[in-house]
Amino acid sequence: MPISLFNIQPLLNPIAGNALILTPNSRLRNKLVEAYNQHRSAATPTDKVWPAARVYSINEWISETYAHLLDRGAVELPLSIADEFCQTQLWLRVIESDSAGAELINPLKLAADAHTAYKTLIKWDLNPTDLKAQDGLALEQWSTHFEQLLAASDLTTHEQVHRLICELLENKTQAGETALCMVGFDDIPPLTQRLFDALSDDQSKIDPLPKEKASAGSIESFGSKEEEILAAAEWSLSILSSNPDAVIGIISPELGQIRSLTERTFIEVFEPHFSLPETPRYTLPFNFSAGVPLGSTPFVRDTLQLLQLNGYRNPIERLRNILMSPFWSIAEPIALILDNQLAQHIRDDLKTSQLRHMVHTHSQKNWEQPSLTEQWQTLNAQLQDIETLSRQQAPSMPASRWAALYESQLRKLGWPGDRRLDSNEYQQMNQWYELLEKFCFLDQLDLPLTNHEALDKLGQLASGVHFQPQTPESPIQILGILEGSGLQFTHCWVMGMSQQCWPPTAEPNPLIPLQLQRKLAMPHADADRELLYAERLTQGYSRCATEVIFSYATTAEGNPQHKSPLLESFEEKPVKPPALSQWQRYKNSNTSTLEWVNTGTAPAVGKDELKKLRGGSQIFKNQAISPFAAFALQRLGAQSPQQKATGFTAIQRGDILHNALSDIWLKLQSQQKLKETSTQHLRQLIEECVVKHVKTITRKEPDVFGDVYTQLEIERQIRLISQWLDLEKQRTPFTVAANEESVEVEFAGIPLKLRLDRMDKLSSGELVLIDFKTGTPHPKQWGTDRPEEPQLPLYCLCYNADIDAIMFAQINTTEIACKGLGVLPTPIEGLLDAAKGDSLSLPTDWQEIQQHWRQSLENLAQEFLQGDCSLEFKSPTSKRFYQQLAPIMRWHEEDDIRQAYLNNQAQGDMH
Repeated sequence: MPISLFNIQPLLNPIAGNALILTPNSRLRNKLVEAYNQHRSAATPTDKVWPAARVYSINEWISETYAHLLDRGAVELPLSIADEFCQTQLWLRVIESDSAGAELINPLKLAADAHTAYKTLIKWDLNPTDLKAQDGLALEQWSTHFEQLLAASDLTTHEQVHRLICELLENKTQAGETALCMVGFDDIPPLTQRLFDALSDDQSKIDPLPKEKASAGSIESFGSKEEEILAAAEWSLSILSSNPDAVIGIISPELGQIRSLTERTFIEVFEPHFSLPETPRYTLPFNFSAGVPLGSTPFVRDTLQLLQLNGYRNPIERLRNILMSPFWSIAEPIALILDNQLAQHIRDDLKTSQLRHMVHTHSQKNWEQPSLTEQWQTLNAQLQDIETLSRQQAPSMPASRWAALYESQLRKLGWPGDRRLDSNEYQQMNQWYELLEKFCFLDQLDLPLTNHEALDKLGQLASGVHFQPQTPESPIQILGILEGSGLQFTHCWVMGMSQQCWPPTAEPNPLIPLQLQRKLAMPHADADRELLYAERLTQGYSRCATEVIFSYATTAEGNPQHKSPLLESFEEKPVKPPALSQWQRYKNSNTSTLEWVNTGTAPAVGKDELKKLRGGSQIFKNQAISPFAAFALQRLGAQSPQQKATGFTAIQRGDILHNALSDIWLKLQSQQKLKETSTQHLRQLIEECVVKHVKTITRKEPDVFGDVYTQLEIERQIRLISQWLDLEKQRTPFTVAANEESVEVEFAGIPLKLRLDRMDKLSSGELVLIDFKTGTPHPKQWGTDRPEEPQLPLYCLCYNADIDAIMFAQINTTEIACKGLGVLPTPIEGLLDAAKGDSLSLPTDWQEIQQHWRQSLENLAQEFLQGDCSLEFKSPTSKRFYQQLAPIMRWHEEDDIRQAYLNNQAQGDMH
């Protein structure tokens, strides 16, 4: 049975008399026409055609009438109507050309306010020049400039056309109407009333809603917005279950802000399986009046991001997103390889040329997966082609030229992808083409654009256009407070009726004098006007259905809320406890079918896997802290994303210090030579070594490192190294026995490649291993059965000579110090004697300490090789080092999972 949301009966006689019927918006016009056609079809089933009712939204009627006037040559100066986007761009030009506006951080916001203010003045049948005496000089001057720009482009505005038609009707140049009906006009601006008066002497304002309330209406309150929406969805489902012919309206004054939450909740209630990954997407059985910005839809968002490949640089996250886009015909294995490379990039963005170079390199030398060579070459050709197309264009062009280029580039990239688009995506693609047509209208403004400006304006346009998918007839209409006005339902629920939301807060335009706005009752001018307007809408909704519920949430963001004072006459029901949605019930009902798997033990490491094993001492460190982390990182190949930095990263700073110290000691070789070197020559040596390694980094990214910033880092490194060398002068005499020496060994069955920072030989013959640290190490990390810093103990055990001490060399701005453990005849400040090893949870004899390390590290190796991957952490604070593994380790859900497991076990025992 067709669904009708409009009571057509009061309009049947006017339609039969060929009266002109005007509505304030297209939605009401469409519902009215649908209702009339349904009436005619039911009244005269044998008729296949009938005269169309003369029903228009007021804006449609003005545009159509203006087109007829142009066709007749009745307009002295024929001008094209500029669309809203073009007008905003003209206002933006006006604002930016003003000395005050040019300094604004966000001139687009002021341009939008000026545009709204100008339209409001015309609708109130005023001229901007009327503001001279009203302290609106800025808007008056800007309006003059705006109108000059319009005239220069042979353009006009919809409001100016509105006024022109009024003048032609008043001068009898344009014929009026015998009868005029206005439907749904709660608020009529003076210019609109002037049009109605000039259009016909026979005017009637028709209210299609019953004059009396069909029901008393009621109020319900809920603890939160989520509970309120869930209750409305459950109520709708129960109504339709008992009465399939019901027509339900869900109304909200804040639908734009809660649309996503509302849609998600109604999906959970009506279509709980919709969210399951194996469910193909389909049109949902409810209709929203509030669309979403076209630029936020996956299809258009990804399309705009693909076009950003024209830019010099792109954010890493954007590149990673578009690699996975279904609208770019890029093979999934290739996308994953590139995504992994981008995740390891140390900057927040990447030059587009670097991306092309990465792809080109793979296309030339793809040894690991030869089967992908052809696909790499295809992707390489795509990126090279769009770059070639871009280089063939001028740096500044009209919008239409950019649109043609973008369309060509998208085709080169294989857009919109290999798979078949679904219904929503197909509609979004059609709207994308319409968007490009609107974008080309900027040619009317004679506004050459750079690529950056063109993409920026295309993005603005996409954000300002809304996408509303075409849906079949639906018994549930979810509407904004204005869109639902004048419609009729069998049942209606009006949400968000708290005193904070209803009446809405006054928002006067900042560019029109407030006194004038209040005097003329302009939109949103003050609280009195908003109250009056809200009262009319509330009364209308109280008459729109046989059952009407008003509701509100008692809390919002932790703050208490009360019902709107406009609902005092309605009966309030007690707060209901939150209901379980169908989705929650679905999940609960399936809990018992879950299979519980013990993931604490993985398959043992095989011979082939052992040959490919990488990680060195990091294997032992991860196994000591978290066996599962070692399994994920060393065996599954999980990678920690690189920490992003805008300048030198922590790793780069550490590398500069390590490498510079290595070069310095290659030349010095001994403490004696260090002491003999003059302060000036030592400073020169340090500077040469630091600058060498700083330049190794900066020359790769010259646009990242400025001269001043680079020099500051050089000075910082020189200062740290100088302070460390001052400390080294105070030590027991030594020579450098090994410097950045690599060692390949097998320990407890695990092949290792170890790199030694430095080994010193004291004058008394003892050997000391040194590990440079720019962080804050502590010898306690060598203690217990699970040492957290096993690198130096491993070196100590694997080196082909007896080691007498190991030592951290801490070099940072906080502290320059030696921190170690061993047995030496002449102690080094900061090095703990082995006899005090118990303070580190170690034995008190150096040989026993080494044996303890051997046993502990061998145990860790065996755990790793045998597949131990338990989720336990050595300490809860260690989790901070493995945040990237949280989604698969699920420690945030640990208590819930443990409780669910216990419940499952208990149910098993009962059976």
